Amino acid sequence: MKTVVKHILDKYLSIYPEEDLRVFKDFVDNSSDKEVYDWNNFTGHIVASAFLYAKSEDKFLVLYHNDFKNYLYPGGHVDETDLTPLDAAKRETVEETSIKDFKVLPICDDELIPIDIDIHYIRKNER
Repeated sequence: MKTVVKHILDKYLSIYPEEDLRVFKDFVDNSSDKEVYDWNNFTGHIVASAFLYAKSEDKFLVLYHNDFKNYLYPGGHVDETDLTPLDAAKRETVEETSIKDFKVLPICDDELIPIDIDIHYIRKNER
């Protein structure tokens, strides 16, 4: 996973050179393969989400997160079985919405490159 994430980060930064992702790059460089996605790693870990757009309704789907008391896009933690963050986003989308008939719209020639890479703090879920 670490190799894939490094590839994604390099390509993403070639598209969005103005993004300051030094903290994320340092985290990836200094983490083991498992630490990159291990949700017990409280230094940080990768999660993946998806934008689901219903063209016929001109609306995006958001879900209410009971623990965070907020609306979020479908997504969640990257599992050991996911080969890429995109795989995680697809799996989480199906798990959280039961929607299986969707199409990935890549932003470039590599569908693994996300629309955005974001770094932010999320409080620990006490469950």
